[in-house]
Amino acid sequence: MNNGLIVGIITERDIIERVILNKKDPAKTRIRDVMSKDIKTVHALAPLEKAAKIMKEHHIKKLPVVLNNEIVGIITETDLSHTIEAFSEAIDELTQFYADSKEHLETMMDKWGDLIVTLRNYKKLGELREMDTVMTER
Repeated sequence: MNNGLIVGIITERDIIERVILNKKDPAKTRIRDVMSKDIKTVHALAPLEKAAKIMKEHHIKKLPVVLNNEIVGIITETDLSHTIEAFSEAIDELTQFYADSKEHLETMMDKWGDLIVTLRNYKKLGELREMDTVMTER
């Protein structure tokens, strides 16, 4: 950061590729000389899909998360992979819940249908008894 602006990020990959593989002395190498510049960020309230899209488009594995022009975290490919796994499990659970609920709902609707038919028949039976009583009284 420099005067509240993101000026760069340094990752393990930067150190390996720009310091170790180039045989630079880590004790004498300045961060600004090996850091990645032109930093992409994602807003803290953005959906995960936006972060994944930015990371894919720019071939980056770590993405700073900002809120009110301050870095509040970093999202990584590993974070996204764990999230996808969690979403996948949640979708599986919801699918199973739906299947179970649908079966229970169909059973419940059948029972309600049977009950309605029974009530209609009971009502008709009551009406017939009333008619029979009226006819008998005449």
